[in-house]
Amino acid sequence: MVRLELVEQMGNIGSEVERATRAHEAGRRLFFDPDVPPGSADGLRGYSFGFARAARMRHYRRTSGAT
Repeated sequence: MVRLELVEQMGNIGSEVERATRAHEAGRRLFFDPDVPPGSADGLRGYSFGFARAARMRHYRRTSGAT
């Protein structure tokens, strides 16, 4: 079993949020609430992007041998 640190888990959640948001914006709205106001995902995108960036930086540090 692979154990992910919290920042990596949150980064993965953020990527799923991004995929769902893009699908919603593309018009494939079969599984989305029609009453969601436009732009309501922007705050969530910004929040989760920070985790995704931190997880990526941690990954690069580990693979490059940097501390």
